[in-house]
Amino acid sequence: MMKISHWEYSSIFLIIGILSTILYVVVGVYEVNNSNRISSSEKVLWTIGFIMFSFFVGLFYLISGRRKVA
Repeated sequence: MMKISHWEYSSIFLIIGILSTILYVVVGVYEVNNSNRISSSEKVLWTIGFIMFSFFVGLFYLISGRRKVA
């Protein structure tokens, strides 16, 4: 929205948002794939979910899935 409105420093906020999203996707995928508590098929599903639907899967992972994986 800031970029569309041509606000000053909107590019910086956009870059920070993209980098933080990439960071938590990488951390989530790393944590899921190094877990010994879930099967390999679940690891694949979590990985695909993090890549395709990062925001929703990230929230779901924090709320309910992390206890099972970590």
